[in-house]
Amino acid sequence: MPAPVQASRLVYDEGVGIVQKRVEDQFVHDESTGVVTEVICGVDPRLKVNWLGEPTDARGIRMTAVSYVSDAVGIHYRLERDRKDVYLDSEVRVQRGDVRVDADLLVAVGTPRQYGGFYCVRTEGRPPDFALDVVGSVQGTWQDWPAKVERYAAVGVRECWRFDMTGECLHPRLQGFRLEGGEYVALPATGEGGELTIRSEVLGLDFRWCRERFQVKDPSTGRVYQSWLNVRELQALEEAAERGDREAAARATKTRQ
Repeated sequence: MPAPVQASRLVYDEGVGIVQKRVEDQFVHDESTGVVTEVICGVDPRLKVNWLGEPTDARGIRMTAVSYVSDAVGIHYRLERDRKDVYLDSEVRVQRGDVRVDADLLVAVGTPRQYGGFYCVRTEGRPPDFALDVVGSVQGTWQDWPAKVERYAAVGVRECWRFDMTGECLHPRLQGFRLEGGEYVALPATGEGGELTIRSEVLGLDFRWCRERFQVKDPSTGRVYQSWLNVRELQALEEAAERGDREAAARATKTRQ
C-alpha cells in the first residue's frame, strides 16, 4: 500500500476494498484488508479525489457533489419509482425567450426528455423544477449570484439551490429558495450544532449538511442515498466474498446493512 500523501486519494487493495486513505485517518480501517468500516452516505467535501480515485482540481471536487445529487435524484425517481419522465443533467444552459442562465444541475419532473446540454422552456413547454449551483474552491465567488437569481426567476425555475463545498464562501453552506410572485424566498431550514436540513418541495427530498457530509435523504423512507464511492466499495467486497473470502463476506453484509 502506498505511503499516505497530503492530498487525499483512494487506495485499491487488489480489488478487495476501495477505501479513502488520509493523513489524518478520518475513517476507521481494517489494516489486514484495507477496507473502510464506515458506510459513506453522501459526499465528504474533504475528499480530494474523483470516483476513480484520481487526484482532482477544484472543478472536479465541485462536480463530485453535482454527480452525487444527480445520482440520488435519478435513483429516487427512475429506479425506485420507475418514472420515465424525469429530466436531469449537469452543466446545463436553460433559456426562456432571450434570457439564458447556466446551472450545475437541472431537474424537471414530468418532462420525458432525458438528456442534453440545453433546456429551452418554450420547446419543453414548462420551466425546470430545480437548479443547483456548487462552489468547490475558495476562489469561486458568489458576486454574480443576485444577477443569476434574477435570470433563474425570469426563466421560471421553481427552486434554486446552492452549496459550498469549502464552507468558506457561504453561510450557511447549504441554501434553498422557492419562487414566489417572481421572487425567491428561502426554504425553511431545521437543525442545530452544525447540522442543517432543508426540504425540496418540488422533489420531495431532504438536502442535508450532516456529520460533515452533504447528503440527500428520502423523508418518506428515511433512506440517505450513498455515494458511488461506497457503492463501488460494496461491489468490491461482494466480489471478494464470491472468491471465498469469509472476512470480506462478513464486511459486505455489514456494509449492505
